[in-house]
Amino acid sequence: MEDLIRKMLAEPVWAVVGATQSEDKFGYKILMRLRAAGHETYAVNPMYTEIEDTPCFESLSALPVVPTCVDMVVSPKRTYPFIDEAASLG
Repeated sequence: MEDLIRKMLAEPVWAVVGATQSEDKFGYKILMRLRAAGHETYAVNPMYTEIEDTPCFESLSALPVVPTCVDMVVSPKRTYPFIDEAASLG
């Protein structure tokens, strides 16, 4: 399991679905921690246009690149459409 986690954390391009401007929420904390670690990160949340002066995208399909890893920080009912979208992107 540790090897799998290490491999995942080595992925260079991340999307954080459910990223938020609320500093006390995990969507914000995960996005900022990935950025601080040097990952290319993209915020995905249709409720925002930017987070910390960085664009926030409405969907995975709207990203300028296909992420190599997607972190879902949303409720299960909101997760399924993003899973389908990620699968369609490859």
